[in-house]
Amino acid sequence: FQHFKSVGSHAGMAASVTCKCRAVVVKFLQGRQPVHRLHCCCYDCVGALVFAAGKGGPAAPERPLDLVYFRNDLEVAQGADKIGFFKLKEGYPTTRMYATCCWTVLAGDHPAYQNKRIVSYPGSGLTMDYDTIELRGRVNDADLTAEERAAL
Repeated sequence: FQHFKSVGSHAGMAASVTCKCRAVVVKFLQGRQPVHRLHCCCYDCVGALVFAAGKGGPAAPERPLDLVYFRNDLEVAQGADKIGFFKLKEGYPTTRMYATCCWTVLAGDHPAYQNKRIVSYPGSGLTMDYDTIELRGRVNDADLTAEERAAL
């Protein structure tokens, strides 16, 4: 989360993510629109959302997860005092931003993104019509069982 602004206002319409209880709003600024979208089947992504759901966050969606990527330029427009960060486990690569008030996972940052991209999880409060964004593939199929792969 290299280009993280804690509070402020920015002219123009930006995609945003809002927590379940509406206390936190995060806007994606640079470019204002997603860079790409893909399905992810990894344990880290689904496990983080299951973990957050167990703490009171939104219900975790089924795999594969629908992920939407933005440029790493965001601003907390509301609720900066309710932002926290976590990794699912020691050694797992993704750092996730979440709303401490209701455990909504708002965004994630992975070393492979090289501080250029962040990911958001549409089932967790992304306020935009992401279905219009071209789905560019699926990653981490190896984390699925044979039955889960067959069902795709």
